[in-house]
Amino acid sequence: MTKNILKIIISLAVSLVAGYLALRNVQLNDVIAGIRQADSISVAIVLVLIAGAQILRSSRWGLLLEPLESLSQRLLLPITCIGFLFVWILPARLGELARPYLLQQNSKVGLSPAMGSVVLERLIDSTFLVVLLTICLPVLRLPGVILSAFKGFAFILLAAVLLLLLGSIAPFREKLFRVVSIVLPASWSEFLTRIADTFYSGMQAVMSVKRLLFILALTLVIWAANLAAFLVLFRSMHLNLGLLAGATVLVLTCLGIALPAAPGFIGNYHYACIVALGLFGVAKDTALAYAILLHFLTLAVIVAMGLFFINVSKLKVSFSLRSAVSSSSGGAGQGASGESLADNE
Repeated sequence: MTKNILKIIISLAVSLVAGYLALRNVQLNDVIAGIRQADSISVAIVLVLIAGAQILRSSRWGLLLEPLESLSQRLLLPITCIGFLFVWILPARLGELARPYLLQQNSKVGLSPAMGSVVLERLIDSTFLVVLLTICLPVLRLPGVILSAFKGFAFILLAAVLLLLLGSIAPFREKLFRVVSIVLPASWSEFLTRIADTFYSGMQAVMSVKRLLFILALTLVIWAANLAAFLVLFRSMHLNLGLLAGATVLVLTCLGIALPAAPGFIGNYHYACIVALGLFGVAKDTALAYAILLHFLTLAVIVAMGLFFINVSKLKVSFSLRSAVSSSSGGAGQGASGESLADNE
């Protein structure tokens, strides 16, 4: 509990600093005028694109879970929407526990395999965003320090993806555990082996090339829908920016909300968006207006879909941080659960 309190304090501090940087030296009248430029048709299109991306995420999650249990979208879509609601309304990304926990409550899938599927989903998204940023980098002329930091991050991420994918192959995993048992004390080695065995059971989707290709195709469509929402809002607010700018704003905003943040990613989202648009010469007042409107529309969709399914679905929605954390910790000790991912959009 003390660790969670510390996470919350750090998250609030980061969001306060980001919020201050976003609001510093802006003219609120100009920001309001910028928001008013958006037309209702464009706003409606953005809302549809964001909602469509959520539905596609639920479909992709179903593919990731298929080797464990074939689940209908009647179950997965409500869990997905409710889970993302918790991610957005709780600080420090503590809501990441919600989807696996709700799935465990309402299906035969265990908490650890459910966690594994969510981690795999996040890794796929993160890898896609890194590839997208790599495409954007040559045009951005970023400082050398930022480029070096990105290269280090990309190397660590790709190494983690490779290790997790190889770990899904039983012979490789057994050899890896043998090495771990030599390096680490016996108690640590046994604990990590028990966790990994149950964790990797949620990552069986990568064992089917056909399913993996379908998952990657869905990922491309999901992010294309998100990118389209950014581009539509560009046009609506009379920003003469193209595909490169949209991709850059999308990626840097996702990186911004990957940091510890207050509920709703307030502050982080806005400042990251301002920084990204600033790379293309957009004035800070206009960039803040764009960030506020896009953030509000995204939050509106997430909250509306989440609350709708809480009210109309027949799910057991008794998620609480204390029960989820205790379930995760207890299951880990018994080989039935794993750790949460604290990450993406």
